[in-house]
Amino acid sequence: MLLYAAANRDPEQFEDAETFRPDRANPRQHLAFGIGPHYCAGATLARAEIRILLEALIARPPLELVGTPRHLPRLMMGQMMGVDHLPLRFQGEH
Repeated sequence: MLLYAAANRDPEQFEDAETFRPDRANPRQHLAFGIGPHYCAGATLARAEIRILLEALIARPPLELVGTPRHLPRLMMGQMMGVDHLPLRFQGEH
């Protein structure tokens, strides 16, 4: 079984593979959207959505975790973890 998350942490492909670094020299080599005939049909839309989200978040104060996240196995979708509860707020807001 291929686990994309494990492949994306391959130290032979990615320097400092365990660290989130959006400025990597080879970002298109990750397998987040699959590969070949298993490539995600919605990859272009997903990239546009995440770009818009990140641009909106950059304009705000940093987010902070204000509680304990919950992950529910029944919300697992393929290789994605189902997050049921993620308590965040912008720093300085109550």
